[in-house]
Amino acid sequence: MAATTRLIPLLAIPLFGWLPACGPTFKLEPLVGEDDEILAMLGAQAANLAVPETVATTQTFYRALWTRRASGIWTHLSRDTRAGLDRLAEKLDTNGRTLLHTQLFPKPNGKAGETLKVSLAALFLVRRPVSFEAVGQPGPDDDESAVLVANAQGEKRKVELRRERGEWRIHHPAFDELPPAIDLRPKLLPHDTQPEPEPGVDPEYEEPKPEAEQPEPAEPASPAPPETRPGPPIDPTRNPDLDF
Repeated sequence: MAATTRLIPLLAIPLFGWLPACGPTFKLEPLVGEDDEILAMLGAQAANLAVPETVATTQTFYRALWTRRASGIWTHLSRDTRAGLDRLAEKLDTNGRTLLHTQLFPKPNGKAGETLKVSLAALFLVRRPVSFEAVGQPGPDDDESAVLVANAQGEKRKVELRRERGEWRIHHPAFDELPPAIDLRPKLLPHDTQPEPEPGVDPEYEEPKPEAEQPEPAEPASPAPPETRPGPPIDPTRNPDLDF
């Protein structure tokens, strides 16, 4: 038994050394537009990827728009773009980050406090972009570049970028036009639509109906007197006090 016990670890050593050689070899590759933290963890750099840094930045920015991460959107904007958002937000007594989070911007030519829900993708890029193409190749000393963004409907737009502290940022400081968000909820079918209200009638208000007069409750009848029965004849010679 002692010899058998010693043979088990001796046989296991070459077996364990042989198993990894039979398994597949895994290699982690960064995706296009990965965050800088992910690239650093994998030991890669954006410059070594198959796409230019400007395109990778624009794709990462769109990913933040798609997931509605206001913090990720804010960090990918240039300083002038952030300042423009803050100035615009002063009309609503808030800040630029809140505008990105709620998508509610001051309505152009609207009343004080009136808002408009804006499509952030259409504001900075195009609606539902599907292609990102670098416009030229910026040199190491260049601080300006552009990316051509397009969607499946043929809409194209040249997105400007600025390099700040070594990182490319989306540059869109002017907010003269605010594209409204599109309501993608399904519309009602014809037989589901409500009838049009009559002119001069508020559909949310309904005239109170007069209450029908209720008859007064009848007074309860007086109870009938108890029925009396004739008792036995009275014997005048009998003393009731002595009747036991």
